[in-house]
Amino acid sequence: MKKYQWASWALVLNVVGFVLLFVAFQATSSDLKITKENTAIALCFGEHAVLYDDPSEKTRIFGISVPLAACSKGKPSAIVNTDYPWLGKLGVLFIFVSFWMQFKSIDRTEANLSSSQLRALRNLGLFRE
Repeated sequence: MKKYQWASWALVLNVVGFVLLFVAFQATSSDLKITKENTAIALCFGEHAVLYDDPSEKTRIFGISVPLAACSKGKPSAIVNTDYPWLGKLGVLFIFVSFWMQFKSIDRTEANLSSSQLRALRNLGLFRE
């Protein structure tokens, strides 16, 4: 196979791998928020703090049932799950193979490599004269 063909197939495999990764994972937002206000940190579920810690006031509270103002300011956390884990594994495999193919497509005939470097590349099957 010619060098440009290796590069072309590597590009195709790279795109297919990233599409498979994109399809494998799904993300959605949740009611869980982590907020920080000055030195206080709160872990909130909805508008209520599950954990509140303020080192400056030496306050640590678990499970506040009263709505906390800091909880309304936080951004929701993402929940990432996979519906098709085998697609993710296949996507990562395609990406690794595409990088290997890109490496194979590099023209090394004009490179100034030492004999030990050439021998190492030949042993890996990455260089042919």
